[in-house]
Amino acid sequence: MIRTVTGDIAGVHGRILAHEHLQIDLSAQKGPANRIGEAEKQAVVDDLRHAKELGLAAITDLSAPDWGRNPVALRRISEQAGVAVVCAAGFYWDPFPGVAIEGTLEQLRDIMISEIETGVGGTDIRCGVRQGGNQSRRAR
Repeated sequence: MIRTVTGDIAGVHGRILAHEHLQIDLSAQKGPANRIGEAEKQAVVDDLRHAKELGLAAITDLSAPDWGRNPVALRRISEQAGVAVVCAAGFYWDPFPGVAIEGTLEQLRDIMISEIETGVGGTDIRCGVRQGGNQSRRAR
């Protein structure tokens, strides 16, 4: 079973891109040109449709909270492009969200479990993979 932004599927037949960002906002770290958001959605859908013609079947989007992760947009992109999209749970550094700095390990665990089992940010869109940064919060 693969958990996608449109629901669980039995499998994927075709190419998979394992680390992509269909929606991301790095403008706070790298300037305003480093953002893929609503204004770019149609271009992303068009690119995915073209890639689907070449055999693309699925993408794992590893955008994190405070980095423009937008599960609702990912669902719309997936539906319009006809490509399965897996959304990531978890946190990434630079910047760590406040809860990742101040929260307990149990709180972080519970947030990720909820994003996988229930949904992200009050939606029914569930994550299918855990995001992991290159540094643990304890190492910082």
